[in-house]
Amino acid sequence: MKKSEQSIVFPRRIGRLGLLCRYVVVLFPLTFISAVLKGIVHATLHKPSTRTLKTLTWEVVLLVLLVSLMYYVVRYTILPRIHDIGAHGALTILLFVPIVNVAFLLLLLCLPPNVFGERGGLRQATPVD
Repeated sequence: MKKSEQSIVFPRRIGRLGLLCRYVVVLFPLTFISAVLKGIVHATLHKPSTRTLKTLTWEVVLLVLLVSLMYYVVRYTILPRIHDIGAHGALTILLFVPIVNVAFLLLLLCLPPNVFGERGGLRQATPVD
């Protein structure tokens, strides 16, 4: 595969619509896995007799799957969009700040590509004819 080719699953840059679609598609499995994991942990905490090797194995498997999906969202969805607007990748740290993360995602959905210059300064958006 040439460097100039774009990967569909692991893109280097991603547009606004791509970000929205990928985020929504990954959000449903994340929510489902989190709910199942919470249910297993809740059930085993209230009834310690139900805590077996099988439930512990499911907890570990679901936790690994949850972390893997979260890594995919940050690395291959949010980070390419940040690069698409021309900002530094270190801005992904804003995803871990409550309330700020929602505003940051909305900002990523609204900003056009290459709105930030090479040094991170704000550039004027060119009008489309």
